[in-house]
Amino acid sequence: DDLRGAGDPLQRPQALALLPGNRAAVADAIATAVVVIDLATGNRTTLATLTFVPVAIARDALNDRILVLGADRLMAVDPVTGAATVIQAMGAGRKAARGMKAYLGLRDTEVGYQPQSDPAARLFGIARSERNFARVHIA
Repeated sequence: DDLRGAGDPLQRPQALALLPGNRAAVADAIATAVVVIDLATGNRTTLATLTFVPVAIARDALNDRILVLGADRLMAVDPVTGAATVIQAMGAGRKAARGMKAYLGLRDTEVGYQPQSDPAARLFGIARSERNFARVHIA
């Protein structure tokens, strides 16, 4: 596996979100950063350094931002400047899980959490057995 493009290699990519302009934003758990990759060249640029371990990432096209989910917070990152803003921060444990679930408008089902509004538009699911949002997977 040859590394293509310039920039620091990813250490532990957790999730990615496709961006306009043939780019992808990747949440790196070891670097605790959002890294943007030019998909044509492979060049990597650190967009934002985080103060938490990211577990999921999504592009919010409506508000032109990147959403980054950690175990106890949800942040918005500007895709141009890298400026990060806390949307929701909570304490650890079940209270955090309930707060995040309520903020995102998710409901508890037998297979996992899914958005209440439009199931076809869901961005990610959280395994029912994971009470602390430690592991997020694509639904």
